[in-house]
Parts: sequence; C-alpha cells; structure tokens
Amino acid sequence: MPGHFSDAFTLFQTTSVYFGNKSGRALVNVVQTVTPPLWEQFSAVMFRTKQMIKQRIVQAIEPYGKRSKHEPCFTEVSLLDKLQFYSIGIFWALVTLMKIIICWLWNPKKHFGNKKRDKPAPTCLTDSSLGTHSYIKLKGVKFHYVEAGNAESPLMICLHGFLDCWIGWRFQMLTMAQHFRVVAVDLKGFGDSEKPQRPGMYKVEQIVKELAEFTKAIAGENKKCVLVGHDMGALVGWFFVYSNPDLVARFVSISCPHPNIYWEELLHSASLNKKMVQQFQVPDVMENMLMMNDLAFIDTFHAHVLAHPNSEMVSRETYKFVFSRKVDWTGALNYFRTFWKARVRSDLVGSLDIPLLLIVGDKDQSFSMETAIKSTELEDKLIVRVVGGAGHAPHQEAVHHVNKLLLTFLAVNPNGISYSLVPQKIPQNQQNGLVNRMFGAISSTYTYGNQMLENVTRKSDPLALPYRNRGCTSPLAPR
Repeated sequence: MPGHFSDAFTLFQTTSVYFGNKSGRALVNVVQTVTPPLWEQFSAVMFRTKQMIKQRIVQAIEPYGKRSKHEPCFTEVSLLDKLQFYSIGIFWALVTLMKIIICWLWNPKKHFGNKKRDKPAPTCLTDSSLGTHSYIKLKGVKFHYVEAGNAESPLMICLHGFLDCWIGWRFQMLTMAQHFRVVAVDLKGFGDSEKPQRPGMYKVEQIVKELAEFTKAIAGENKKCVLVGHDMGALVGWFFVYSNPDLVARFVSISCPHPNIYWEELLHSASLNKKMVQQFQVPDVMENMLMMNDLAFIDTFHAHVLAHPNSEMVSRETYKFVFSRKVDWTGALNYFRTFWKARVRSDLVGSLDIPLLLIVGDKDQSFSMETAIKSTELEDKLIVRVVGGAGHAPHQEAVHHVNKLLLTFLAVNPNGISYSLVPQKIPQNQQNGLVNRMFGAISSTYTYGNQMLENVTRKSDPLALPYRNRGCTSPLAPR
C-alpha cells in the first residue's frame, strides 16, 4: 500500500472509531468489502496504533500512580447536604443578627462594652516553668509551641481544642515530660500561631499537611510521635493519623469520636451544638455574638476553670485575654467552617494499624456514650475509657485519672518507654494512695458502664482486654 494512501486510510479509521465520523465509517465498510487484503493490512496498522496509544497513556499516568499513596484521604459530604447545611445556617445567622441589632439598640454599653485587655499577657501564658516557648515558620505558616522534657525522649505532640491554646495541657506537661519530649503546639488560628482570616486556609488537607511539616521539622531522627488531641485538636488528629500513619506511633483522642460520626452526633445540649456550627458558616455574625457581654460565652464554655483573675494561675480571665479580639475568634471558627464537610474515605475506615485510645467523660454534654461505641465499630484498634465525674475536658477536670490512663496506654515503666502492647506492672506498695482509693469509690453504676464498654471494645489489641483478667494490679489500670 502506498505510504500516503495508508496514512490517509489510517486517519479515516481513527476518525471513525474515536470520533464517530460517518464518512470514515463508510470508507472502511467499502474497503472491508471490496479489498479484503487491503483490509487485513489496514487492521494490522490499526492494531499497532492502538498499542502505541495505550503505551503512551500508561506512560502519561504512571507518575500519578506512583503518587497514589499521597491521594487525599478525605471526601466531602454531598452537594445536597451542603445546601441544606448552609441554608439552615443562613436562617439562624439572620436570627442571631437580629438579636445583635436589638441588643445594640437597647443597651450598647452593656452588651458590647467589653473590658479592654491590651495589657501584657498574664504571667501563666509566658511563664517558662512548664516548658520552653519556641516558634517555627514553615512555608509561611508560623507555629508557636511549648516544649518540655528530654530532647532524646520519644516525641509527644499535644493538640488543644476549641477556645483553648497550649496552656490547656498544663496538667499533663510536667508529668509526661518525665518520659517524653512533650510539645504542646498552638494550632493555626489559635494563640500565638499564625491566624489567617480566610476559611480556605483552614481546609482539612491544608491543616493536615502543615501539621505533618511541623512534625517532621521538630521530630528529627525520631520520625514517629505519640499524638494526643482534645476536642477540635483531636478531630485534626484523626485526619492526621489517616493521612500520615507513618508519623504516628499511638493516638489518643479526648472527647472526640471518629470524624465520620462526629457531626451527626452533636447533642443539642452541647455548648457548640449543630445549630451553632451551622450559624458559624456566615462570617462575622457569630464572632460578634460570641464576644458580647464581655465574652460571657467563655464563662460558660470554661465553667470548670477558676473564675478568679490571677495572672499567675490559669483562669477564665486568661482565656478572655487569649480571645479578646475578633481576629482571635475568626481563626478558631474557621475550623468549623471547613471541617464539617470532611469525612474519612470509606475504604480507609478500619485500616489504622496503631493503638488508639478514646477518653470521654461520663458527664460530657456534647456527645452520647453511643458515639464511643460507634467509634469502636469503625476501628478495631480503638479502645474506650470513661472518666467518672468529668465533662468535656476530662484532662483538666480529672487530671490524675487521665494522666494515669495516658501512662498506662503508653506503657510507661520506671526504666523508660516501652511500646509493647501490655502495660507494665507496678509494685504492690504503690496501690494504696489517695488516687487509688478515689478510684475504688466509683459507683457501681459507673463500674457497670465501663464493664459494658470493655465488652464492646474488646478487640485483638491486648490493651482492650480487662486488666483484672490478666492479673494486673496496677493503679494505672482503668477500672
């Protein structure tokens, strides 16, 4: 076949197959009927062309295939769910705006005449007794963190919750610093870290990526860390563990169930219920609302914190200083404006291969105990421990109990850290302290509740097995 005729014929065939050209199909039919030898030769040419196209396509997508492990681990809710969420949020935001206007017209000094807090920061926020204050700037994002403990010890990163900062870990830092290199970081948008105002800067992918850069920068040779998070920090931690399982040795979530059931299970009794989160979607309105009456919302949210304004001790006045400006609220609320849409990909749920611990208070008004049970159904490695008498911040309300749970879960022994799954046994003479006697005074109802949770969370992980059945008499063992 002449070269020019073959090329033209190939062009017609390609057109007919890939672009549906009618004239090309007609020519092919004629050639196939009249000149069978020519058709055979043409078929061979097309076969080689098809193989070449396939090879080129494979070469084009191969680089993306190599980066498949870095594909986003998150999905978003459907468009219909977004529209419903936003529409309800706009409605409630308008109602809130009317309340703000009425309060302004009625008595602006009472509702908006907040106390000026432009003096130097309270001593407790700058005191170095808990650790060394440091800053690090990664790709334009500045992080403030407080570090305590031996630099050679295993790394523990603590992520605070909403309306908090690094000081929220004040009761854990010195205790954990005896065994770990503890780093309590101000999340982006909080405390002294960077506070961009655009919600787009707080997308899950962005926050997780920046936290991974932060972890790699401070971890040094210790590539893995123990990750502990509370509330919003724990929600960030969940996404971080799914995205960077190679950077986390163990994960502890305090007062935060699995992210795929987090938003569906918010109770109406919560300080931050679903209706408020929907209102957060409208900029500026909720910032002004939450700052009314001299930041009265902080008095409600941090009711467990001392009210006495002592600069050397953490009090509600400390938090009012931290959130005294509108810009301080916008960064924090931006998490609620982006994170509610994100879910862990269904094919990744249940894939975590590291020990997981969920600590909840039995008086937490934000979530029901059912959420803890549902979370264990999503991840086999997850175990649950309930802290009696504690609310949404058990690490601040039941300090000794939570610290014991952390030390047990992390398998701390007098000689250092052991990442074995079985906690170390503590000598018998350490069991008669005040804390242990307080544990023994827990009501039978609470004990029964923990037994039920043990049955639910009993998985392949030995940590999930009842301690009393393994002969462990340590006061660190959860009862």
